[in-house]
Amino acid sequence: MDNNQVLAAVSKAFPQAVASSDQPYGQLHLTLSLEGKDFLSFMRFLRDDQSLGYTLLSDISATDWTPHTPRFDLVYILYSVTNEHRLVLHVPVDEDQRVPTVSAIWHSANWGEREVYDLMGIPFDQHPDLRRILTWDSYQGHPLRKDFPLEGNYDVDDFDFSTMEVNSAFSQDPNQPCQIPNALE
Repeated sequence: MDNNQVLAAVSKAFPQAVASSDQPYGQLHLTLSLEGKDFLSFMRFLRDDQSLGYTLLSDISATDWTPHTPRFDLVYILYSVTNEHRLVLHVPVDEDQRVPTVSAIWHSANWGEREVYDLMGIPFDQHPDLRRILTWDSYQGHPLRKDFPLEGNYDVDDFDFSTMEVNSAFSQDPNQPCQIPNALE
C-alpha cells in the first residue's frame, strides 16, 4: 500500500479528518482536525481496517510551537507490519486542551503518553496511570516546553563526582549538600 492509497482510504472513511497532508522523505504525514470520540474512532479505524492495519504505535511525541496557536503538535507514529508502511499523524493541541488516550487501542501508548505529559504538560483523558515518568512527582513545570526556565531550582552545576554530592538540586537548603546514592557500591 502506498501513501496515496492510505490517504484515499482515510479520506473516504473520515472525510473531515485530514486538515492537510505532506510526504517528506516519502513518509505520509497527516495533520488531523478531530477531537474526542471522533479522534478515537479514527484511531481505531487505522488499527482495525483490514487494508490499513496500523497495529503498531511506535512513538508518541510533541512539539512546542510557542508563540503560535495552537501551541502544541502531538505526533503519533504508526506502523503497519503487514503493509510495511509508516504513517505520521500530527494533532494540533491548545495549551489547556485534554486529549483522549489511545492506550486502550495501542498499549504501547501508555508510557509514551506519560512521557508527553511529564515533559510537555499535555494531559490525556481516561489514561490508566497518568503521572510523571522521567521527573520526580514534586517537580515543577515541564522541561521540554519553550517557556521552561533554563536556570532555577534544579541547577546541578556544583555536582562533585568524587563525593557524589550536589549542593542545590534536591536539598531545600542550598548550603546543605545532598548525598546521592552510589549505584556502583
